[in-house]
Amino acid sequence: MKQLIRHIIQEQFADKITKPGLVYKITFINGKIYIGQNTEKNLKFRDPFYVGSFNKEYVYEDLKNSGWDGTSFPVISKEILWQSDNTTVNEVTKKEIEYIKEYKSTNPQIGYNQNRFKSY
Repeated sequence: MKQLIRHIIQEQFADKITKPGLVYKITFINGKIYIGQNTEKNLKFRDPFYVGSFNKEYVYEDLKNSGWDGTSFPVISKEILWQSDNTTVNEVTKKEIEYIKEYKSTNPQIGYNQNRFKSY
C-alpha cells in the first residue's frame, strides 16, 4: 500500500519533484541494447550489479537463443547517456524517450525496449 501511495504521488507531481536522475544504456553480450532511466536518490545504476528494469525473462530467453550459457554476466557495458543532479521525473522520461528513438532500441533486432511511449 505504501508503494502504491508513493507511485500515485510521484505521478501527480512528476513535473514538480526534483531529484537526481539519469538515462543509461546497457549493452548485452549479443550486441543488443537497453535504454533506461533512474530517478532514485541513491541512483542504483552506480551499483555494478544493477542491470536495469527491462523484461528479464524475455531478454534472458533471447540471450540463451543467441548462445548465452546462462553462467556468465550477460552485460558488456553500462553507460550514462545523460544525467542531472536536479531534475524532474518528466524531464528524465523525455530524455529517455529521446535516446530510445535515437538508438532505435524498440527495434527487436537492435534492443530490448518495449514501445510503451507511442503517445510521445
